Amino acid sequence: IGLKEETVSDICRRVTTNPSKLVNIANINSPNQIVISGTTIGIEEAIILCKKEGAKRAIKLKMSVPAHSNLMLSASKKFAQVIEQVTFYDPIIPVIHNVDVSISTTAKHIKEKLIEQIFKPVKWSDTIKLMIEKGGVNNIIECGPSKVLSGLIKRIDPRVNTIDLDNYNHYLDMIRAVTGLNEARDGSTPDPNALVGVQKLAAANSNTATRHILHSALFLTSEICEALSLRISDILEYS
Repeated sequence: IGLKEETVSDICRRVTTNPSKLVNIANINSPNQIVISGTTIGIEEAIILCKKEGAKRAIKLKMSVPAHSNLMLSASKKFAQVIEQVTFYDPIIPVIHNVDVSISTTAKHIKEKLIEQIFKPVKWSDTIKLMIEKGGVNNIIECGPSKVLSGLIKRIDPRVNTIDLDNYNHYLDMIRAVTGLNEARDGSTPDPNALVGVQKLAAANSNTATRHILHSALFLTSEICEALSLRISDILEYS
């Protein structure tokens, strides 16, 4: 934490003098939070150099595999053989790949990027920037029992509204915000952009129209009854 990508990348190059010290950037979580991956010896040496370069924090993370590093090349080749047997379909919604911030609209491209992701860095920061600046995204929902990504997104761009589904209440809040169930629950003014809000507005308009029709029917009935009453009165008087 606290070092730029260029500085961390340079440290990885200086440490990787042989295969036993292989280390490279694995995740670019935010402009000042970067994760590296590689051999144990390489990671330990890189941590020392990062601290010397002024890193605010540099610690080892407990991982079962050196994810997103060149040590995963052999695993990616095996994965490629497996994924080749799986049928993929072209996506309805374009898919953004955090391996290179490219956008996929074909099944073939998605397969290629899934394989590359195993041994290449995750460009999370650039991915979020693309969604915001070019995709016009201003609301991001983090699925799963965590809110780590929401925190990272706020560091990338504080203007973005994030919703984490870390607990059940957060999930309910998200449903209420998206569907407008809050208006249905507390009787507040319906949001015209919310699903329930649209239904409530339609119902309100329908009720108004129905009320006007009933009032008109009652008025006509009253006028007819009054006219009939006067007519009967005239008949009785002059009969």
